[in-house]
Amino acid sequence: MISRHRKSVLECTFLHSGASDVHILEKIAKGGTKHVVYSCVEMLETPAVARVLHSESFREQLSAVYLDEAHTLHESISWRPGYTRLHLLRKTLGPDIPFIPLSATLPKPYRKSLEIHAGLKPDYKIINLGNHRPELSMIITRMQYDANSFQDLAWVLPWNSSPDTILSTIIYSDNLDMLTAMFWWFHARLGAMRLPDTLVDVLHAGLSDEHQKTCTREFMEGRVKILLGSDKIGAGMDFPHVQVVVQY
Repeated sequence: MISRHRKSVLECTFLHSGASDVHILEKIAKGGTKHVVYSCVEMLETPAVARVLHSESFREQLSAVYLDEAHTLHESISWRPGYTRLHLLRKTLGPDIPFIPLSATLPKPYRKSLEIHAGLKPDYKIINLGNHRPELSMIITRMQYDANSFQDLAWVLPWNSSPDTILSTIIYSDNLDMLTAMFWWFHARLGAMRLPDTLVDVLHAGLSDEHQKTCTREFMEGRVKILLGSDKIGAGMDFPHVQVVVQY
């Protein structure tokens, strides 16, 4: 369940190879409640999910298909052919179901790819919400030290820190080996400062489901202050308390 600002609760399902049994698929197909279904394009092509897509009860209640991070289609079609066949989903669901691509950047060539491969109608409407966020500050800076030393992250955890003064921080890295080494660097730094090493944790898809759930819950509760993660930290996760985000 996803609780957003404690006002509404939506049921959600992440469809993947480990969560696609008959019970889950029948629940999605039956509908009856507000339900958000997350899936990668490859999962949409499996025989099991095809049964859902062709279910009359599912199609009668489907409100829209959202293509999150829609720029990924243009950038990935050469090695993820499932993106080139998204237009078949449009044909399966019919012309009346809205297809809504979401992205922070969709220049014209990218939108053309969505027309060709995802069946986006040529007369699509652009809703540009802009990116004017006066409450945010952004900086792009060169590293001063070797990346594996992590000294460029020392400002996240100053030597005079206490659990109350450490800002809630997410640090992203695409390199899982570096992410693991970063975790042990922060772990050692906390130990040298005689602070609980539980103030830092790491989250990526290679870790157990139990760890991922516990780590996410403890970060949301403020027990973990510094969360190191891959792009696993994304879909459906709402962290309104985060004050610092670092792309490493």
